[in-house]
Amino acid sequence: MIFSFGTFNLDTQRFLLRNGDDVVDIEPQVFSVLLYLIENRDRVVTKDEFIDHIWDGRAVSDGTLSTRINAARKAVGDDGKSQAVIKTFPRRGFRFITEVNEIGKSEQQFEVGRQETDKPSIAVLPFDNMSEEPDQDYFSDGLTQDIITALAAWNVFPVIGRNSTFTFKGQTATATEVSEKLGARYILEGSVRKVDERIRITAQLLDGKTGHHLWAHRYDRNLEDVFALQDEITRAIVVTLQPELERAALQQSVTKPPEDFDAWDYYLRGMSYINEMSREATPKAREMFERALVCDTGYARAAAYCSFTYHRELRMEAEVDHALNAEKCLEYAEAAINLDPSDYVCHWALALACNWTGDFARAVAEARITYSINPNWLESIRTMGSMLTGNGQLEEALPYLEEALRLNPLDPANRTHEMGIARNNFLIDNYEQAIEWGRKAIEVGVDYGAIDWIVISAYGHLGDADAARSALKELGLRNEIPETFAGEWFQLRPHYGEKIKEGLRKAGIPDS
Repeated sequence: MIFSFGTFNLDTQRFLLRNGDDVVDIEPQVFSVLLYLIENRDRVVTKDEFIDHIWDGRAVSDGTLSTRINAARKAVGDDGKSQAVIKTFPRRGFRFITEVNEIGKSEQQFEVGRQETDKPSIAVLPFDNMSEEPDQDYFSDGLTQDIITALAAWNVFPVIGRNSTFTFKGQTATATEVSEKLGARYILEGSVRKVDERIRITAQLLDGKTGHHLWAHRYDRNLEDVFALQDEITRAIVVTLQPELERAALQQSVTKPPEDFDAWDYYLRGMSYINEMSREATPKAREMFERALVCDTGYARAAAYCSFTYHRELRMEAEVDHALNAEKCLEYAEAAINLDPSDYVCHWALALACNWTGDFARAVAEARITYSINPNWLESIRTMGSMLTGNGQLEEALPYLEEALRLNPLDPANRTHEMGIARNNFLIDNYEQAIEWGRKAIEVGVDYGAIDWIVISAYGHLGDADAARSALKELGLRNEIPETFAGEWFQLRPHYGEKIKEGLRKAGIPDS
């Protein structure tokens, strides 16, 4: 459902608030407060109702509620003085007083040419409180709610709503029983156990049809700031769960004969080629996404990933026409945005495309939109780092690149970010860190981005000509400075290449 009021649209399916074309940055709990007010706009909502609905009955202070109400007002351009949108009724509660129109289902306006696909849904069951203190329910329930919200923002698989899944709280239903009652193919369940100042959280994903375990993980943490910990665990679970769900859906899809494929099946096959992360697989991925668009001309994500295939060829320095690839990359990304301007994947694709056309400021702006809509998507974190780097905001970029590595340390895609961390440290004169991260990138197979020359140049900037020449020999490079460094990245930023050459000259390596 989309609720429209003034210049604002509140999308309940995507957990998104927009002011015109701009995404409004709003915390999940503030979003829930705003939504509850809108849904009950025909009456005054009391403090007790907020506590029951937003905080699951957990005692909160008047100050906490006031903070959330003030944040909701600020998000929709209101304030406590004018109260033009959210009105306070002293000692009674609050009411949303602006006229609201209900547009209907969130996706209706983007359904041109859309065919039905058999997308499996996921149900997140209330995490069990295994602690000795029953009052710790607030943490396990809050964690469950945050995971539901984060997965819904991901917007690939439909997510069963909280009110349905919480009917299973305290019950011993099996995954297959839950699946039958809720119509969910996948079930995420877990538990929380607190012992002294340590907390252990387990999560497991099950196939609702078969009851088989698909994925499981355990998280052990010190219990300090409980809400910061809740945010950290939510992000960690969602980041690792996303690819597992896609992998499981692909396994279902492969049993279909080709003549029965729909847009969703082609999309999944395209994603499987994307996940191979090779030059050879990239054109195969593009073919699958193009077939998905033939089946469904309104499939925004298929268009976004078509754009991404052109980006990847440029990033991996494939033998392609660079100008044509950049043009096609932008063309598909803008088509994706036109199909669904609220989809973070489309903004992500446009950020990458703008980076290749040299529109670095717009690339950063689109990356920020992507991150604001779904900060738990690993690519949104990575892309913030990459686009900030491209725009010369090198120090601001580093925490995003490091966070992407920390959240998913075994992801093969991390090698590109090890390279990025090395390059950024080099460009801000942190040469020891540049060498450390550059060698890590080389060890895992990075052979692009001039990473080898960056390592050697860093030695030169440190005044260690012997180490530079040793690395030159070790990496099998010719004893002369290249005229240019391969890749569109350096062609768009020649001053970065000059800094590499400067370090090589300091190491005594002659020009070519």
